[in-house]
Amino acid sequence: MKQEMRELILQQVKDGKLTIEEGMTQLERLEKLEPERMQALEEHQETEKVDAYSVESLTTKLTSAVDGLVTKLRDSDFSFSSNFGPEVTYSKSFPFTGKDILLDLFNASATIVSSDHDECELIVTGRPLRQQDADKALEQLQSAVKHSVIGDRLVISLRDKLVRAHVELYVPHHHFDHLNVQTLNGEVRADGIDVESFRVQTANGRVVLHEVHASEILVNTGNGTVEVEATESELVHVRTGNGSVIVNGKYDKASLKTGNGNIRAELATARPAKFEIASLAGNIRLVLPHGVEIEGELETNFGGLHCNLDDLEIVRDRKDVAQRRLEFLSGRGQTPRIEVEAGTRTGTIDLEHGSLHTPSTFLEEDKHEPTEPIDPVDPVNPADLNNPFHQQ
Repeated sequence: MKQEMRELILQQVKDGKLTIEEGMTQLERLEKLEPERMQALEEHQETEKVDAYSVESLTTKLTSAVDGLVTKLRDSDFSFSSNFGPEVTYSKSFPFTGKDILLDLFNASATIVSSDHDECELIVTGRPLRQQDADKALEQLQSAVKHSVIGDRLVISLRDKLVRAHVELYVPHHHFDHLNVQTLNGEVRADGIDVESFRVQTANGRVVLHEVHASEILVNTGNGTVEVEATESELVHVRTGNGSVIVNGKYDKASLKTGNGNIRAELATARPAKFEIASLAGNIRLVLPHGVEIEGELETNFGGLHCNLDDLEIVRDRKDVAQRRLEFLSGRGQTPRIEVEAGTRTGTIDLEHGSLHTPSTFLEEDKHEPTEPIDPVDPVNPADLNNPFHQQ
């Protein structure tokens, strides 16, 4: 019965009736019935390998479903790109003293950079579809790019499906309230931005944030590596359906999840913090400062759990047929205090003290990770920060 439910969920993901995020959530809930079944199987050794295979097969089938979607997207994108015309550039400078910025894109990447200028500078480089004349291509690009200032809000829109583009926005160096970037297909980068709330959503594309100061950073990508480097924020919330997650800096809470990829997180300074980390198919590595109290729960089905921390006390170490769970306390009585909840299905979890690593260092370790496109996941819900491996 459970196997039939798994097949049904995977088929719904393939058909587009469920997003990757919804599919993973349902599979995780289904697997919560597994421990009771495992207890019974311990008395029947001849059937133990069946469930181990089924969980491993589950991950393989989900990855295969993702790969199928990847291939279709790549093939269609290749045939589509061959029809694009010459590359042209449109630029414009304009004053802006407001607090909110929205970039609403379709087939475009985006770069947002803080500058010392008093005005905003918008540079759009694009290639219109089936337009071989450069002058007409520029005219089509100019008509596709729309920007307006309404009150305190700057809106930049490029929703023309017949234009592939890269949008660069240079903004004055002051504090913003909201910065939202959304695109269907494209990479998103930001550097030196000071903002209360920073939201990024892309169905297919890498996200790279450098020296962003914010109260909350919310990133959601269907496919692509997410790098959050030298960042200071109260909350870092990252979701990717396929790709690694790399975070370092100063933050109070990190909620990081990937469907297929490794997760690397590092806290730059000793401060009170909470980590909620989950990978369906990938390793997790967490680097924490010395001189803090760390309380944690680690869980894996087919991997190892390694805690190389100071003054480590093992509270509970449970080893079942296809599940291992470790509860620990490190540096008892020290301040500040850090809480860790981390889980992976098929990967290994490592916790250690150490110095700051850069995203490029982590990426060198993870060259084997897949970075192919998949379907988008659900929009980020900042209120839904429950640990995906401990939901009741």
